[in-house]
Amino acid sequence: MKRVSFRNKIIIKLLGAVAVSFFVAFGLTILMVLFVIDPLFKKHEDFGMFELNLSLVFLFSFAIFNFIVIFLILVRKKIAFLKLISENVNDIANGKLGLTIGIKGKDELTQLAQNINYMSKELEHTFEQERRLERTKNELITNVSHDLRTPLTSIIGYIDLLKRGQYNSNTQLQEYLETTY
Repeated sequence: MKRVSFRNKIIIKLLGAVAVSFFVAFGLTILMVLFVIDPLFKKHEDFGMFELNLSLVFLFSFAIFNFIVIFLILVRKKIAFLKLISENVNDIANGKLGLTIGIKGKDELTQLAQNINYMSKELEHTFEQERRLERTKNELITNVSHDLRTPLTSIIGYIDLLKRGQYNSNTQLQEYLETTY
């Protein structure tokens, strides 16, 4: 049975980034409440429901913004690697066979890059082999064509002599016929 390793799985890394982003955003929001919102409400005791609702919307927006920024900071390398893979696949699709992607890490994106590298090298090898076979075929056709043309030219020449009656004797006629046959 195949042993499953979770340490290098991208899902674990992403879930970790989500958890860290959540807790840091939550902590920053708590600090915002303790050091900004709470003193503001204590200083202005006449704040009503509107101000309370406005501060809650602000806090919620602040928490979401912090979560997104922290998450993007934590996953920026994976996003950059995924973008690199995408660009290289596009280059390979446009004819740059043999192009390889630099390997980074040990997760599913790395396996994807390794598989793309293998496919790119195999495609390059296959196309090189196809070009060699095409050149060999063209050389064969040229050689066979030349080999056929030389005897045909002689045969046509002898038949032309026979057709125009340019032979001196029946012996020469017989020689021409045997040569063409």
